[in-house]
Amino acid sequence: MSIYGDRISQLETVVSKGNTLIQNIIKNETNKNGISPIEYYKSRIKDESSLIDKLKRKGFPVTMESVYTNIHDLVGFRIVCTYISGVQQVAKAIISNENIELIESKDYIKHPKCNGYRSLHLIVKFKDSDVTFEIQLRTIAMDSWASLEHQMKYKKEIKHKDLIVAELKRCADEMSSTDLTMQAIYDLIKEEN
Repeated sequence: MSIYGDRISQLETVVSKGNTLIQNIIKNETNKNGISPIEYYKSRIKDESSLIDKLKRKGFPVTMESVYTNIHDLVGFRIVCTYISGVQQVAKAIISNENIELIESKDYIKHPKCNGYRSLHLIVKFKDSDVTFEIQLRTIAMDSWASLEHQMKYKKEIKHKDLIVAELKRCADEMSSTDLTMQAIYDLIKEEN
């Protein structure tokens, strides 16, 4: 039997409703020039083996009750925006949606993790559901860095680990600087329209 139990259909409903929410944001937030703040997005239900690993890593019992009590990213959405302003615009659209309740916000853009990770995480739920889910919002540069870092983290037996960690942090800082430059260029272009 699945660790999700008979509630898997609830998770599938959250994925469907979340996809609709994001599609509506794309439609409503696209500017007069046809530019959407969202470059692309992904949705998923957490893989069961990944879920079990997370429960064990955090010291929670590996039970269905524990899943729904302790884990807030059973359903996840990653929204990748072209610019930092798009991250803020989309986050505002999500939080102000009348059907969404904000549970928690973690701003790793303003306060990056020590390894350089940047992203805005929202833990939310639909008001007519008790299933919380996570939305990660980031720019293309942040997403590129996170994808590379994720691959490195799960590779076993890394030689020169300290050097690689330091280089990843340096890259994160450089990509953040590039994000700021791209935002400034975008803002200049917007002024001309």
